[in-house]
Amino acid sequence: MNNVENEENSILTNNINIPTLENDFNYSLFSLNLEDFHGTLLSAAQAEHTKVRERALRLLELDRIRCEREALKEAADAAEERVRIESEKVREECRIREAEKKVREISKPTILPPLEPHVATSSTVESQPVQPTITFPSFPIKAASQDAALAQKPQPLVESKRDNITELATTKRPLVPSSVTVSTSTALPTIKPYQAGAKLVSNTKEQSIVTPQPTTFGSSTVATGKLDQVGRFSISQPSAPAKALNQSTAQRSKFHQQTQNFVNTTRYREIHAEMKRLRKLVESQVDPDANSMKLKNICSEGRREITKALGQLVVGGNNSTIVILKLREALKTNYQLISVSLFTVKNHEAVSGAPLTEDGVDMNSDKLPIIFIYLIGSLCKSICAQLVSEAAVKPLAATPIGILTAKIFSDPRLHWRGKSLIDVLISKIFIACPILFGVSGDDSTEEGRVRIGWRKINGRFISEQAHYDRMSGIAAGYAAISLRDFSRTKWTNPYPPVNYWFALSAVVSTPDRVNSPSRFVVLKSLVEHSFPRFIQFYGDMAIAALHAALVEFPKRGAESNPAVGTLKALGTTLLRDHGLRL
Repeated sequence: MNNVENEENSILTNNINIPTLENDFNYSLFSLNLEDFHGTLLSAAQAEHTKVRERALRLLELDRIRCEREALKEAADAAEERVRIESEKVREECRIREAEKKVREISKPTILPPLEPHVATSSTVESQPVQPTITFPSFPIKAASQDAALAQKPQPLVESKRDNITELATTKRPLVPSSVTVSTSTALPTIKPYQAGAKLVSNTKEQSIVTPQPTTFGSSTVATGKLDQVGRFSISQPSAPAKALNQSTAQRSKFHQQTQNFVNTTRYREIHAEMKRLRKLVESQVDPDANSMKLKNICSEGRREITKALGQLVVGGNNSTIVILKLREALKTNYQLISVSLFTVKNHEAVSGAPLTEDGVDMNSDKLPIIFIYLIGSLCKSICAQLVSEAAVKPLAATPIGILTAKIFSDPRLHWRGKSLIDVLISKIFIACPILFGVSGDDSTEEGRVRIGWRKINGRFISEQAHYDRMSGIAAGYAAISLRDFSRTKWTNPYPPVNYWFALSAVVSTPDRVNSPSRFVVLKSLVEHSFPRFIQFYGDMAIAALHAALVEFPKRGAESNPAVGTLKALGTTLLRDHGLRL
């Protein structure tokens, strides 16, 4: 037994110098000093814990530093990207300004030195009879030759092929310069636009020819003057700038008043009110009477089919055929009749000797089925809804809608007494966008917003952007409807291009005191995608009108108004993309 203990003690003695926890444990166990043994264990655990904790803190600090470095790097990258974008933006703005500057320099008219007016001899003047003169609205006109000059401040000249004006200006009156009157007014002529063989005459008491007339006397000289009542020729002096401004404002007011006289706004409001009353009458049919319920069901079904047809417009589709067939079916019903004159601007006289339509319907009668009128109103409402929802975002989408509208309303089988019922649609457009018809108002006041058709939902006005989108869609649709070419068809255009001319004139000629941003938005949509067809119909007269609308008219708006800047940029776009120099 002693030998075993001695052997164990020898082993312990040999290993006691090994600095391990196991040796400490064995030593403490055999030494039977439990307190020292426990303290040794605690010290070892504390040392290990401290070591692990310090290592963890170092790793945590490194991770924090790495995260801060990545955050700073991301912030620096974002700042550099922002600087790059801002720099590109500034460069693009500089490019635009340089392009506009070049356009202005190119389009700037050459200012000729003033020439001494040549006064004709009395014998020559007295031999000429006093010619009655004609007044034309003011717009840029090309001189008849390179030697022609105006006594007043030179204006940009536009090439013209107006044969009737040239004929009046070049009548044989030797040695007698004709009266020349040129104004920078932006008001468009509100007389009937130029057509082949037509004479532009306005019913005014004081008349003058608005065409430069060159006269040569051995050398290139041009005089500006007029004949008095006794045949003497007097040279007219340039008016003061203030006087010219007053005359320009007066002309715009006169043109605006003429446009207002052309459009029967009161009658359009009445037609719209009658359509609302009719719609409420049909939709409120709740009597158990079989005819009443059948009337309501037929109207509801027809309205749904028309709305579906207009909502699925495709190129080459038969949507218009579906709508026309539905309207023809409505004409054959005889549940209830209503006077058609309630829904037209003019009470058309019956066409004498007009036969029944191929459907056996008498379209000369004073009354037509109420279902037909109801579906016409539903069609007009769907057209306006499509224009607001589609043409506002993509103005080119107004073209198929305009084609469908023109095709439906030009169908003679749907004409009442030889005239279409497009007055119902125009009344709806008038309520939605009165600016097209010369109505003006202040966007910043509630009364002005109501006047210009700013829509309300639940008693509150819609947002500004929603209002502008709505105006843009309606204006683009109005242009698509009115600028349709019927020269290759035997059908009659239900809404000829002259209405587009008057709408353009109404917007441009509105007095400056009510220059609201909505007018510039409407004018841009009215012109942006419709100017080629406008020029196709009216040629150089259309170019003169576009000059007034896109060059002169924006000068009357506030520079800080984004709508004004957009309208100015449209003129530059037409020059860059289409080569149209205004």
